[in-house]
Amino acid sequence: MTKHKNFSPNIDAGWGLIYRLNSLWGQVDPKAVSGDYDGWNFVLDRIYCNLLYSNDMIVKRIYQCEQGHKFSTFEKKSECPQCRKSTAAKSNVKLIEIQTIELSDEDEMIYKFLTKKIKDAVNSKMKAMNKIKDKGPLNKIKSLEESKEEHYRALMMKDIWLRKFMQDLRLYLKVSSSDPSNALFGGGA
Repeated sequence: MTKHKNFSPNIDAGWGLIYRLNSLWGQVDPKAVSGDYDGWNFVLDRIYCNLLYSNDMIVKRIYQCEQGHKFSTFEKKSECPQCRKSTAAKSNVKLIEIQTIELSDEDEMIYKFLTKKIKDAVNSKMKAMNKIKDKGPLNKIKSLEESKEEHYRALMMKDIWLRKFMQDLRLYLKVSSSDPSNALFGGGA
């Protein structure tokens, strides 16, 4: 029987990410231009997920020891803090539940902020459409046109932020280059 050698592909895995992102970006403008705001937002979310490949996640775990003590922590644990304080004997612990998973970066705060703005704009648009349908007083709510503009602007901000995020990660085309062959992904032929 022969031993297996470690296999390492000749192509950097980053190229797969770049191709995936470019494919997704190719879907963004047609959806935005056609007014498919839900589709536009969905593709932007897919781009965001692909950009987070290297960001840390904060996982809050619930453990239980042999003595029945439960405790939560953001770190992986091999012993119970209560048992460690009260006895000299180690008490084994086991993971019993994942309590929360959060993204750990400012990027997540920006994403949540923009997602809330989009949700608020959609709700405002729905209220305006219902008022028009019910022939209610329009002066107390935003007009449908104002709500549509608010929705478009929130999506546009998310789109721009993701492009900047991608640029910060050096996964986007260079803005300018004297040699077009060097413009693609920061390196050339």
